[in-house]
Amino acid sequence: MFSDHIPHSRNRGFALIVTLSLMILLTVIAVGLLSLSSITLRSSSQGSAQASARANARMALFLAIGELQKQAGPDRRVSANASLSGAPQNTNWTGVWRADQVTSQPTWLVSGDKPDPAAALTDPKTSISLLAAIKGNAASMELRVPLVKISQSKATGGMGWWIGDEGVKARVDIAKPKLAPPSGLSRLVRSQSTLESGLLALGAGFEKLGHDSAIDKGSLISMETVELATAEKDLPRTYFDHRTSGGYGLPVNVAQGRLKTDLSLIFDRSQQSKPFATDYLGARGNNSLPTQSYNTISSPEKFYLSDSIRSRVAGGSGPNWGLLWNYARLWKNLASQKMPVILSSPTVGTDVRGNN
Repeated sequence: MFSDHIPHSRNRGFALIVTLSLMILLTVIAVGLLSLSSITLRSSSQGSAQASARANARMALFLAIGELQKQAGPDRRVSANASLSGAPQNTNWTGVWRADQVTSQPTWLVSGDKPDPAAALTDPKTSISLLAAIKGNAASMELRVPLVKISQSKATGGMGWWIGDEGVKARVDIAKPKLAPPSGLSRLVRSQSTLESGLLALGAGFEKLGHDSAIDKGSLISMETVELATAEKDLPRTYFDHRTSGGYGLPVNVAQGRLKTDLSLIFDRSQQSKPFATDYLGARGNNSLPTQSYNTISSPEKFYLSDSIRSRVAGGSGPNWGLLWNYARLWKNLASQKMPVILSSPTVGTDVRGNN
């Protein structure tokens, strides 16, 4: 007996299951690719923003260095912080005054066009905080500077810079003076340098830096190192405006625009044959008695310490470099029982006794 009924196959529906599985797999792959592309785009935008921020910071650094060289590069410049001007705000700004112009206004080494330290900078749209103050710490101060806006294609931003004066801060890395320096050069350096500062007077946070401290102050290369050595939290931030571990200065004669002269060399007897005294004091010294010949003053304007005093005394008398030279050489001349006479002239008629 025959029938046209075909029996059901056990493989019926397998193609549908495979198709659905492939569609789900493709959906997962598509979602993954979309997520990866969004992450890549986000990373690319963040990388671009970071690159722009680094470029702005580099440009701010170049502007700060250029302004520093322009304003404080010449020798006839004097720097101090804004507290000297009496400004109640922004006392940690650094100002530069011109010594050759008595009435000159200071130039402030911060970003912005004609910044004013007396202005209260509170608007985040026009100012930026470079260092936030520590909450609850009265000694900690916020450092804010004017914001300079920058536009790059469709992006807008800003930058700010500030230059601090390390020379006006007290150093914490001055080592305890040794009783017996190892060499003559070390003894000479010790004799011309400042002794250990009284850090204990600063109160809490500096007890471990006293005279009998076991901490090697020569290893305090930064204020962060001081924080580690003293185990005092926030010490660098608290004393950011007043303490440093490496402040240096130059012995500059701001009145004449050159380096200062070491008078110990001029007054040294071994230097009498050199033109130091003549160049700087207007005459050359000797150890002659008052009854013997005098040296002629080649430059009277250099010989006297004060032109205003000399102009009010008949005969051009008054304090002069000869008096200082005699005093500096007194210890050497007492052994020979001589009264030294230096830098005197018969044309002016002034000797160490002040007679005309």
